[in-house]
Amino acid sequence: MWITIAILLLVGLFLFILEAVLPGGVVGTIGAVLIIVSAVLCYNQYGAATGSLYLLGSFALAVAVGFSAFFLIAKRLALSPPEPSRPDEEEDVVGAVGYVAKRLTPTGYVEIDGQRRSARAETSIKAVEKGEEVVVVGRDGVYLVVAPTRED
Repeated sequence: MWITIAILLLVGLFLFILEAVLPGGVVGTIGAVLIIVSAVLCYNQYGAATGSLYLLGSFALAVAVGFSAFFLIAKRLALSPPEPSRPDEEEDVVGAVGYVAKRLTPTGYVEIDGQRRSARAETSIKAVEKGEEVVVVGRDGVYLVVAPTRED
């Protein structure tokens, strides 16, 4: 019977660790129920004194394991390097030639190297029509700044 009690406790503790990875409460609740069931089995099998000690010890262990798992995962997430942002990747397209995929009035879309990208016309005096050839001259936030390759 002690093997069953130990297995329930270990599975409950594992579910507490899993709760730190998959927050939501369901997995942690199932882990708590398993630990309580193991304590009830301990009470029934070994008496009130042993059951009470087991309950206090398993509760302290569950709290320690749960907090440790949460803080280790939070620390790992907080210290992980940030993902490179998409605008930084856009800098290397300056000078690239493409075509207007959706009329720029002054914003729209261009197609460069087979990829559709948000763009803004260099000047808002005249709209750049769909199909016109444009060159990337810079970047403005999330927009590529483009200019027509031929002047009318």
